[in-house]
Amino acid sequence: MLRSPVGVATAVSVLLALATLAALPQLFADYRLYASLTTFIDEGPTPAAMSGYAAADRFAAISYSLALSAQLPAAVLFLVWFHRVRVNAGVFAPEGFGRGTRWAVGCWFIPIGQLWLPFKTATEIWGASAQAAPDGSWRRVSYGPVVAWWAAWAGSHLLFFVANRLGASDYATTLRTSMTVSILGDLLFLASGVLAVRFVRKLTAMQLAKATQGPNALV
Repeated sequence: MLRSPVGVATAVSVLLALATLAALPQLFADYRLYASLTTFIDEGPTPAAMSGYAAADRFAAISYSLALSAQLPAAVLFLVWFHRVRVNAGVFAPEGFGRGTRWAVGCWFIPIGQLWLPFKTATEIWGASAQAAPDGSWRRVSYGPVVAWWAAWAGSHLLFFVANRLGASDYATTLRTSMTVSILGDLLFLASGVLAVRFVRKLTAMQLAKATQGPNALV
């Protein structure tokens, strides 16, 4: 049975926007750590350099906690929305899916597979939610919004993984490299937040049009 995703989409768009804004202090915190490590490398373990790094590290801990507190509710509601649009897509095109609706949530928690399987599910939902041409023939629909969002999201998490591995080092130069990678991850994460809102709004509009206008586009 079809259920409107509009209300959930509006709520998740707001939470995604807030989570994206909350990631800005995290970007600044990583830059402060990078700058303090540069000072440490250039000047050595002077009291000023040690104090600067300690202050940057404290600010980073607070920033990461704030970002996480904003991202968790956004992630939960996104999964609620993602499951709903998957259910709707199954009504539109039941033959377009090889797995059940619960897979829309479960695929996000499979190690390594979470970097690919949710994207595959998203593209299946996208294709099933698109209207055909006015005469009922197949119509090509751009998957650009899905690909752009997923590339930014998966790329940011891969960079964060690399940064965390480098961050386990005891060498200041390696730690600074870790911060460089983390800053790149922050920038991609910010982009993924904006692209996620676009993806949510576009897919919701596609499903609403197909549910209200029928399987064929009016024009």
